[in-house]
Amino acid sequence: MRFEHKPIKRNKTTALFLAAVICAMAMFGVTASTAQAKENKETCLFIGNSITYYNNVPEMYGKITSAATGKEIRVYTMTYGGRSTIAHAQAAKAVVRTKGKAGRLTDAEKKYFCTFEDPGKYSAQTYKEYSKVILNAKGKPKHYDYIFIQEHGASQTYESARNGVFGLVKSLADEDTHVVIWMPNYRMDPSKPIGTYKKQQDKYDRVVEKVSKELNKSDLDFADVTVAYAGRAFFNYMYRYGKTSAIKADPKDYAVYKKEKVFCGHDLMVKGDIHSTQLGSYMIAATIYSSVYGKSAKPTISKYKAGSTYTIDVIGKEPNGANYAQKNGPLRNSTIMERACYIANQTANKGMNVRSGKAGKSW
Repeated sequence: MRFEHKPIKRNKTTALFLAAVICAMAMFGVTASTAQAKENKETCLFIGNSITYYNNVPEMYGKITSAATGKEIRVYTMTYGGRSTIAHAQAAKAVVRTKGKAGRLTDAEKKYFCTFEDPGKYSAQTYKEYSKVILNAKGKPKHYDYIFIQEHGASQTYESARNGVFGLVKSLADEDTHVVIWMPNYRMDPSKPIGTYKKQQDKYDRVVEKVSKELNKSDLDFADVTVAYAGRAFFNYMYRYGKTSAIKADPKDYAVYKKEKVFCGHDLMVKGDIHSTQLGSYMIAATIYSSVYGKSAKPTISKYKAGSTYTIDVIGKEPNGANYAQKNGPLRNSTIMERACYIANQTANKGMNVRSGKAGKSW
């Protein structure tokens, strides 16, 4: 679901300035090829917690997008375990205010820069990491073509979600930034009916939709806002393939997943955990891609597996997150990936109720 934001009204001074810049570019011989080179690059910022950094969802998105578009995708991340959008927004606001100078932090602001292991203690390294991603060499906020905001999940309320998203957009976005908000899937217990959790997922999605609509009506600077229904894609996948495990298409993958105690009937979640398998994380990335570009990631699979050219700069990854991708087995089988791409695209663009096989605006 995409909301087109109203255009920014520029005053006369801004118009004259832009005209002067264009004249200067012409005088100094800035060519169309320079503009084309910039057009062939895309900068993305992923903001979230362990749901984002487990199996490196930003890297997966970068690989899918570079394979699909041929662009150089530069991906940055602000991902700390358990951190909410409000916590990120508070940190971002403090970094922008202090312009990357730690000595300017107030005591109240220092509490925003802690570590996962010691949440009550200020960490100069954490402040440095935030500053690296938020600010350019001149101490001004960097421009990002896309900002992807992962809502917290289980403890998220409308008020906290709204305050976090609005704070991040105010600090980090400009009039050319596309904002994408996504909510992870609700934690599921395979011993209970999936329908039990669908109601909670619906609640999550309504929160994100309401926040997005309110953001679209605001006076903040950004290009547009898109909702990516990554959590809903999990349910659609399980309704479609839960009884015939997709992983069984490849005995090697099945053995790896079985050994790691993944729900082989569900394929997407690590047993007893809120985090995704590699397949689940890949489907999150594919759902986000389909939401942004309006098409399936399926044509990118061969290039994805071969490796694509992109640049990624990661911060805030806890040690357990850094090693997590090695615990869930590689994505070897194209059939598995095709099914994930199909569900991702149907969820993002078709409003499909996969359980019934009919398209619609709701489940």
